[in-house]
Amino acid sequence: MHGTSAAPERRTPVPKLALALAWALLLAGCGSKEAPSTAAAPPTEGTPAAAPAPAVPAPAVTQASWAPDELEKLVAPIALYPDQLVGQILTASVNSQEVLDGGNWLLQNKSLKGDTLDAAAQKAGLGPAMRALVQFPDVVDMMCQQLDWTRQLGAAFTSDQKGVLDAVQRLRAQAAQVGNLKSTPQQRVETKTENQKTIIEVKPADPQIVYVPQYNPQVVYTTPPPPPPPASSAGTVSTETAVLGGLLAFGVGIAVGNAIHDDDCYPHWGAGAVYVGPRPFYPPAYVYRPVYGPGFHPASGYNGYRNTNVNGNVNNPPDDLRNLINQITNDAPDALLVVAQIVPTRTAGTNTRVQAYNTSVANLVRDSAAAGRHVALVDMFSAFVNNPNFATALLNDNLHPNDTGYVIMAQTWYAAIEGLLR
Repeated sequence: MHGTSAAPERRTPVPKLALALAWALLLAGCGSKEAPSTAAAPPTEGTPAAAPAPAVPAPAVTQASWAPDELEKLVAPIALYPDQLVGQILTASVNSQEVLDGGNWLLQNKSLKGDTLDAAAQKAGLGPAMRALVQFPDVVDMMCQQLDWTRQLGAAFTSDQKGVLDAVQRLRAQAAQVGNLKSTPQQRVETKTENQKTIIEVKPADPQIVYVPQYNPQVVYTTPPPPPPPASSAGTVSTETAVLGGLLAFGVGIAVGNAIHDDDCYPHWGAGAVYVGPRPFYPPAYVYRPVYGPGFHPASGYNGYRNTNVNGNVNNPPDDLRNLINQITNDAPDALLVVAQIVPTRTAGTNTRVQAYNTSVANLVRDSAAAGRHVALVDMFSAFVNNPNFATALLNDNLHPNDTGYVIMAQTWYAAIEGLLR
């Protein structure tokens, strides 16, 4: 901060600092509490619905064509998902507002399952794709937290539906060739010919139970699986080891019952289109009509920031964080931008990724400061792990802060800002 007198020096940058903090929080946190300023999330089950809000069309497409390798990078995190789940993700991605609304609504309806959840989602005004996706809360969480990716996916799918589906098939072929995509007790993988095109289908082994694979998209398409583990003393391979075979892991299966229908948002690979019933889905024509309840404010909601708990490489700060720092400091060179590291988790594997990400963020802030930009770092990670109540009282689950955790975050922000403004 610059200035010749003490008072203006403290007074002038404060609005700019607040603006910078608002952006930094979007990228630094995993969950937030906010009252939406323009439209609240869809009503919870049992909340009277207001008159339907104006229709929200799909976002305008800004890129008419996408390079094949860029499409492959875009679909890599989901290309090995079951066919119908891929179709539902692609269809839902054309309207990111509906994805966020669905995610916030789902946070308030965690107790609902199966057909009951589907009926409530329909009442809340969600379309067929999001109604299906709420059966998979981890997938919805990924799409909400990785909102930039969701928007790009929707734009690509709107621009070049066939190109997106072809990219999925190319990646499946690569994964199958190295031995990482094959039939398991959780899924059935078949190679077929459609419209003179060789395609790979991935379907649940049991149509009533869907498993979502977990994998590293930077490894699974190019690296062969490890050799089979040695047999145990009983002469068998443990269930855990078997599930992890082929660089794909499977969590608990989702019992979908009648909530998902075979003709909803299903990819027809040979035709190069996702079909809804007998007709191909036409993204530009999709209109989302949210049904917002009056005065409904979720207890916690999504803002569209990145999450280290999903597939992807977090060893380097996201490019948009670097670009955001540069943009803010270029537009407001006298402001001080404060960036916080993200909070720890209680899951060892995820926490390793969090620490790697935080190290990269610290390096980014250090380099930006060395280049003359007014940037400072808040160590939110240490504020949590050094708190004696971290193991039992600061997280709502293994990942997201609870009310006490948010108090610790607020105190840490306050102390850091107070020290910087002295």
